[in-house]
Formats: sequence, C-alpha cells, structure tokens
Amino acid sequence: MWQVQESVQATRSGPDGWRYIAGFGRFGPDVVDHLHLALQDESKWVRLVATDVLGGLRDPRSVDPLIAGLDDTDNDVRLASVKALEKIGSERAACALEALSSRDRTILGKTAREAYSHLSSLHGFSNK
Repeated sequence: MWQVQESVQATRSGPDGWRYIAGFGRFGPDVVDHLHLALQDESKWVRLVATDVLGGLRDPRSVDPLIAGLDDTDNDVRLASVKALEKIGSERAACALEALSSRDRTILGKTAREAYSHLSSLHGFSNK
C-alpha cells in the first residue's frame, strides 16, 4: 500500500501527476478512494485519467463520484464520465445517463443516449 501513497503524493508534486494516476489501475480496488480524491484535482488531466481508471475498475462505489463528473468544468472529463458509467453499468448509472441525455443536446447528450441504450439492452433498464 505504500506504493499507492507514494503515487498519490507524486500527483500533488508536479504537472505530470496524471502519469502516476494512470498506473493506479494495477492496484485494484484498494486505490478507489484515492482515485475519488483525484477527481477533485485542479488538473484536467488528473481528473480525466482518474475517471478512465475508475471506469476500468468497474467498482460500484465510483458511481456517485462519476455522476458528479458529468457536471465537470471540462468537456473531456464529462465525456469520460459517461464512458466510465457505461462500463460500470449499474441501474443508478443508467438513470444518470438517461437524465443527461434528455437535457443535453450536444455530443455529450448523444454519447449519454448511446451509453444508456447500450446498458438498457444489456440489463433491461427501462424508462420509469
């Protein structure tokens, strides 16, 4: 676990912190809480990579932090949040994607609609 703490510290000590975050996936679920903190980082790149790693881990504890990412100030992070929620695939994630798709008419909303449709076809989620 000291490697995780060392990597987290490295993200705070320079502009290339996103490079350390990218390797967090190899630590598995033990690093999820640290990645949730990285979602609040001032660097778009740290937030973006943390979002991608969380999606790859598919940990249901990440659904709420990733839903918050749908409102990030950066469009790339918002799109990555859609993709990460699609990978996790919970009903709560699907509901958030459906809500976003109905209120956003940009590429973000289109991507959310596609992700919601994919989850609906896999898991049988439906509009309520």
